[in-house]
Amino acid sequence: MAYKTLLTVVRSSSEAPAQIAAAAALARDHDAHLDVLCLGIDEVQMGYYFAGADAVLQQTSIALAQEKAEKLVAEAETLAAAEGVLYSVRGMVSQYGVLNEVVGQAARFADLVVMPKPYGPDASLEK
Repeated sequence: MAYKTLLTVVRSSSEAPAQIAAAAALARDHDAHLDVLCLGIDEVQMGYYFAGADAVLQQTSIALAQEKAEKLVAEAETLAAAEGVLYSVRGMVSQYGVLNEVVGQAARFADLVVMPKPYGPDASLEK
């Protein structure tokens, strides 16, 4: 089977260089397009806001996640451009509670999703 579209989901600046390089190498080998999804995760709330949550807290946490996504997009653009493959980069903000659905929707048209190991000495929930 030929891979025509590869997706990688970037959640941290520390993993981005190795992750994009690995995904780009596969894209190059298969003459495929690389999609990079940069996630800013709202880490304050877990998929919902309780009734007493302050509107300022909600907006602040979403704004922080948006800033992270925008920073990752800028980094990913630079990294992917240096790889010499066809690529697209987009940012998105999500809460942990709906993260599976967000990534699932992004991956629905990809032939392969390239991700770092979810375990090991350097793995953490925050990455």
